Amino acid sequence: MRKNFWKSAALLLCVATLLSSLGGCAKEKQPDSTSGALPGLPSSSQPQAPVDAASITIPKADKNTFTLGTENEPGGLDMTTQSTMGAMVAAKPVYETLIKMDGETGEFLPCLATQWEWEDDLTLAVTLRDDVFFHNGDKLTAEDVQYTITRLSSGAVTASLYSSFDGPNSVVVDDTHIKIKFSSACAPAISLLSSPGANVVCKRWVEQVGSNEFNRNPCGTGPFQFVEWVAGDHITYQRFDNYWGDKPVYQNLVLKPITDMTARMIAVESASVDAVITLTPSFTQKLLNNQVEGVQLKYVPGTYIFWLAMGESFEPFQDVRVRKAIAHAIDMNQVAAASWGANCVVMDSLYPKPAWGYSPTEMWNYDPSLAKELLAQAGYPNGFDVTFAVSEATNPSNAAEVIQAMLKEVGINMSIEKYTAATWQTMTLEGTTDFSFGGLTISTADASQVVSHLNSSASQITYRWNDPALDTMIASGMCELDEGKRAEIYQEIQRYVFENVYDIPVLNTYCTLACRDYVQGLESDSRMLLDFASVSFLG
Repeated sequence: MRKNFWKSAALLLCVATLLSSLGGCAKEKQPDSTSGALPGLPSSSQPQAPVDAASITIPKADKNTFTLGTENEPGGLDMTTQSTMGAMVAAKPVYETLIKMDGETGEFLPCLATQWEWEDDLTLAVTLRDDVFFHNGDKLTAEDVQYTITRLSSGAVTASLYSSFDGPNSVVVDDTHIKIKFSSACAPAISLLSSPGANVVCKRWVEQVGSNEFNRNPCGTGPFQFVEWVAGDHITYQRFDNYWGDKPVYQNLVLKPITDMTARMIAVESASVDAVITLTPSFTQKLLNNQVEGVQLKYVPGTYIFWLAMGESFEPFQDVRVRKAIAHAIDMNQVAAASWGANCVVMDSLYPKPAWGYSPTEMWNYDPSLAKELLAQAGYPNGFDVTFAVSEATNPSNAAEVIQAMLKEVGINMSIEKYTAATWQTMTLEGTTDFSFGGLTISTADASQVVSHLNSSASQITYRWNDPALDTMIASGMCELDEGKRAEIYQEIQRYVFENVYDIPVLNTYCTLACRDYVQGLESDSRMLLDFASVSFLG
């Protein structure tokens, strides 16, 4: 039954991704700033004409180094404690998972594991490659995998999602065989093992340096090994020449955080970096119109979602009528147009389109008059004051300012406080903010990850709700192995979350990447898990 389930799940994800890609084949049009609609955009998976080396506008000077401009600096590189896209991008060169997911088809493929098979609903037998080494020289063994699985249950970000993984009772058969145990049936187990949260770590290294140091000085099995991290300036990696797979053709990888979006676009346009991620909407449109000489656009539907999160400890938010008032007070099309614009789509579901479990539904209509009535019924006829914590990045800051203006129209005075991405993430984890955005890349491409933060035991205190009925539904969705029944559970969770307004979905972004025309082999990915090892240079 398990094998059939995952074949069907992979097929569904493949179809969902394919449909999203086909949507990009439509005739190109200008983005509609009032509807939040996306222009017809080419998928990076579509055939593209090869770049003629003779036509390259600015040749690559240093073919031994690839430099990527990123949106922000990560809080760390241990993915059991990090959830931002910046951390996922920065961790990708160093780590690998047992299983990988094809970003276009949703197919699960071997990586550090050569094969896996369910012995029963609570036991997954995994066979490892026998030619893999960590960057410190240690050989990968099943003991490292058991240690990795055990860490998942205590990670600030992974504890809730991986709660059914039973690391201590998993059985190390020999160096290349392990039986991963589960405390209860886990329907998305294979998806979870392909997610960055399950990056395989070196037991001896983590114990040697300690968890805090490991977060800044990682050791994995990936094609690049960590070299240095100069705060606010760059993270440098070097090709790992003892890598088991195809080795990169270049020696050095540099990630440069460029938080100012305009500066980031200028950096790739001037070729001071080779590529950048997270483009401004206007820059995306310029690339679509072929107005930026020497720069390529890579653009695919993503799994990054943005929602409004209301802390349960803030008294006004304890009344569902207040939460409904906020939902009706905001025109999400205007929020999208003012922030990610052509790089996003307004959500019509709790789940992103490329993820398993996506089901469109009717959202709250924009109705300020109704919002005012609901506030009065809840005992707040004159509104109230609330502080909104947001990342200092341009897009979320712009979105917050639009929401601030709309809430003011119904009497809610929302002050905005901006923080670095790392600080903002820490605040939401610790519950020190009453009102904020929730932002998450659904790295498992599964609905279970979308709702995990709502569980009363979730680590993100700002996002969770103490609702036993919801906890039960979330647990049922994780355990149900029948695909049809499981889909029904996640539709019911969506209905219940919307009925109680526990989350207010805002938008689903596209993964945008721009690179110089001499860069080959770098493609955008729905989870922004970039394959840095495939990069090469023309000219």
